[in-house]
Amino acid sequence: MSLQDRKTAEPASSAMPLWLGLAAAVVLVGVGLSGSNLAPGPTAAMMAKETMAKLAAANDAMAKDAAAKEAAAKDAAAKDAMAKDAAAKGAAAKDAAAKDAMAKDAAAKDAAAKDAAAKDAMAKDAAAKTAAAAAVATTAVAAAAGPAPTPDVPLDQLLAPGPLPDNVLGDAKAPVTIVEYASMTCPHCADFHKRVFPDFKAKYIDTGKVKLIFREFPLDNLAAAVSELARCLGPVRYFAFIGTMFDRQAEWHTGDNDLPKLQDISKQAGFTDDSFKKCVTDQKLLDGIKETRKIADEKYHVDSTPTFFVNGVKLKEGHEMADFDKVISAFIK
Repeated sequence: MSLQDRKTAEPASSAMPLWLGLAAAVVLVGVGLSGSNLAPGPTAAMMAKETMAKLAAANDAMAKDAAAKEAAAKDAAAKDAMAKDAAAKGAAAKDAAAKDAMAKDAAAKDAAAKDAAAKDAMAKDAAAKTAAAAAVATTAVAAAAGPAPTPDVPLDQLLAPGPLPDNVLGDAKAPVTIVEYASMTCPHCADFHKRVFPDFKAKYIDTGKVKLIFREFPLDNLAAAVSELARCLGPVRYFAFIGTMFDRQAEWHTGDNDLPKLQDISKQAGFTDDSFKKCVTDQKLLDGIKETRKIADEKYHVDSTPTFFVNGVKLKEGHEMADFDKVISAFIK
């Protein structure tokens, strides 16, 4: 049967693999050759084997390529899964850290609030105890003081207008009025204003119980000059200047050429050379200061400094805080 006859005689079949088709063709070629008058030679057989080898190699390469692609796909899928897992763990860790930070912040705020509340309660309790102690002390002092003492000088007479306007520190409606006569060169006056007056002011003046009237009683010309300077500054700055000069008394009152020292300190309060000279040579002002002293000496029998009148009662035992407490308590019930 010829090759053509075999092709005609073969029934049609379904599609087959490329390598199987080629192999079949090789076999048919071999058969065709064997049916011819030519004896099959070694070349045809070698060609068939070579073709089969190539087909097998191609099939093996295709199988390896498919396996490689499948392995790559599996590896990519594994890596993607690992990346998603890592991302999920990272997100979970961040969320846990955020929740932990929020919890710590809430705990810190709660602790701070409790601490503030505790401190506030302690402060209120301390204030209440202080107020209670002060009330007990005031009651005890008032009870011990008994009735108000008789004034040495009637208060209306003591407060009558003098040659110069009074400088007043404190509430004008305070129930107790204290008149102080002092000299700016008096060391006892300076001691009182540095050591006792701050507490006295806080206890009585700042609380509206006492108003203080400061009157000049100069013991020498230098004291009169300082009083003039205080007056020249006006009532608003009067007490600040008096306090400063008492605090620094040892600097400007040495007994040796004191006026230039006083002038240097006065410049810090705003005086110039001209305004300083004009103030300390103001004869009318000096006469008023001297007249204030004369009235205190002749009418109220002031013979030393400092001298205090508490609602007209002359403070005779001293000028410590306890001395003031004893007399003031008699007027504050």
